[in-house]
Amino acid sequence: MNIPEFLKILNETQKEEIEKTIHIEEQLKDRNIEYTHVLELLEKDSVGILKQNDNTFKLYYEDTDSKDMVIIISYRSEKLHLVTLFPHDIKRRVRHV
Repeated sequence: MNIPEFLKILNETQKEEIEKTIHIEEQLKDRNIEYTHVLELLEKDSVGILKQNDNTFKLYYEDTDSKDMVIIISYRSEKLHLVTLFPHDIKRRVRHV
C-alpha cells in the first residue's frame, strides 16, 4: 500500500472505528493522554507522514507549540489499527534557517 492509498482509507474511516491495541491503551494511560485527544488530532491534517513498511505509517500531528504527536497506524484485516503514539519535539521536524 502506498501513502495516497493509506490516506484515502484514513480519510474515509470514522475515527472512532480505528481499532486500539492493548499497547496503545497502556501508552495512553502511562502518558496521561486522553483517547478523545487522539481522535481530535486524527481529524486534523497531518504535518508529515512516513511509510514504515507495507501497511504501517507514521503520522506527525501538531499538538502544542513545542511538541508534535507521532501516531503510528497500520492497516490489516480491512481495518486501521493504532499501533503506538508518542510526543515528539517539534524542533526535530521544523528547521529554522
